[in-house]
Amino acid sequence: MHPYQESVGTCNACGSNQQRVRHHMPAGFYAHHAYTTYPWDGAQQASLTIVQCVDCGLIFQNPRFKAEQLGLLYTDRVEEHIDKEKEVSRHKFKPLLDLIQQHVKSAEASPVSMDIGTRYGLLPEVLRRMGFDAHGIEYNPLCVDVAARSGFVNVHQGTVDNLHAVMNQIGKERIQLVTMTDVIEHLLDPMADLRALSMFQQAGDHMVIQTVDAGSWGYRLFGKWWYHLHAQHTYYFDETMLRRYFHELGYDITAVLKVRRMNNLTILGKVWREFKQHQRDRIRLNSGAEQAKKKWFAEGRPTLFDIITVVARKRS
Repeated sequence: MHPYQESVGTCNACGSNQQRVRHHMPAGFYAHHAYTTYPWDGAQQASLTIVQCVDCGLIFQNPRFKAEQLGLLYTDRVEEHIDKEKEVSRHKFKPLLDLIQQHVKSAEASPVSMDIGTRYGLLPEVLRRMGFDAHGIEYNPLCVDVAARSGFVNVHQGTVDNLHAVMNQIGKERIQLVTMTDVIEHLLDPMADLRALSMFQQAGDHMVIQTVDAGSWGYRLFGKWWYHLHAQHTYYFDETMLRRYFHELGYDITAVLKVRRMNNLTILGKVWREFKQHQRDRIRLNSGAEQAKKKWFAEGRPTLFDIITVVARKRS
């Protein structure tokens, strides 16, 4: 085991210690120079193993990077300044916002929302213009500083562990809407974090969670070479598993949004060509003629029904 990694003893969903290996990428599997976004294993030449709980089916990384070493997986590169109005005008939250408008109701004139992992606070800014008393929590202090300089408000530095302090700071006791976009798959203890957030919610309040879909056709097609399998992602969810989590927490899933197949038909030709190239790369790898590279995939980043969004409502 790499010195920066540790074993995960039990399943985060059911507590079982029975796991089977689903994928294993040995050290050196990823060509670090080929990536245009992040180094995938922290450029530490660490192996990556994805397992599945035998009892409940949760897919997760085991071993995984230790909490104190997680910074190796993320770049410190941030923007120096954000054009707030430009970013608001071209945001890509419309499907998420449509779900919120359709399914999230509150008797409050200005309900409190909290976006976890908000980066610069773009989603809270958009929600504020929809009438929410919107806030965001961001772990990276550099992003919080950029947000403040760029005119984004209510962006607080910290994690879910700092939630009590943030709530005291803003003088609120209740969060009517919690949002997470591309965050839950990064958490070390998603059940504990969701439970902590739920303590600030009452019956009828909502969480809206967006994440990569482990039940997607993209994962079925690419398997071990799926773009979303990398060291930053500790847990992988599908609709069944999200329903399990929220049922345990006392919530009902009231809406599920997956990328419609028609939205992806235009890229199927491109995906197929890339998949065939991927197959040729695998043959070369297996013959020992050439190290596998993922650059063709990292550059194109095709999506094939890979995102799922759920709306969860707290029960009475």
